[in-house]
Amino acid sequence: MRKKLEPYLDTYVLCKGWIGDWKDINEKRPQRRVFVSKPIIKQPNKDVLFKDLPILSTEDHLNLFIDKEDLDVYEKNSNGFELNSSLSFTGIIQRYMRSDGSMDYGIYPTSQSLLHYKLEEINVLYHYLAEVEGVLNERFFTFAKAAKEDLIFLSDDLERSGDQLPTFLHTYDWYRREINSWLETSEVCMTRIKTACSNRAYRRKNKISKEFCSFVKAFKS
Repeated sequence: MRKKLEPYLDTYVLCKGWIGDWKDINEKRPQRRVFVSKPIIKQPNKDVLFKDLPILSTEDHLNLFIDKEDLDVYEKNSNGFELNSSLSFTGIIQRYMRSDGSMDYGIYPTSQSLLHYKLEEINVLYHYLAEVEGVLNERFFTFAKAAKEDLIFLSDDLERSGDQLPTFLHTYDWYRREINSWLETSEVCMTRIKTACSNRAYRRKNKISKEFCSFVKAFKS
């Protein structure tokens, strides 16, 4: 029995280990059972990076049961499943009954945060569209509008997370600055596009179509 976990029953934790093996199963529901080798279990703090957090326990291994519908989140955050690659995850320490009737403690995974992945996605799309396709088109304006809406959601999600924010890569302060910066960027982009469309000389110089200007004018901020 993992006695070191007993005092932390029902505690939310951050964990990192290495993928020793996995198997897709369908006992109670479709899942992937991942054998996590040498997991390190830590107490979360939104202002402290994972590497600097206090250790609650280190184990020889854990079996992590991931619902199939959640696999893509783990793969995005860990760059796919590969043998001996690191795996970072969040979960709740809970007690369970083994197949032989004995009791033990394990980590039950919670919904994994996509905050970092979403910010990276916005960054990549912004630079691709701006540098390859340009900004004075319907596609970029639509992206800036959608990005602003996504960023507002991510901002609220960040605040709701509290100390349950995964800090494997960055702390609260970094995510707060990054989100604020992108919110400002998306607003500036849309404002400049609207200004360009309202200036006849600029429209002619940059060959901005009437259709695009009508599209921008119809948008309500």
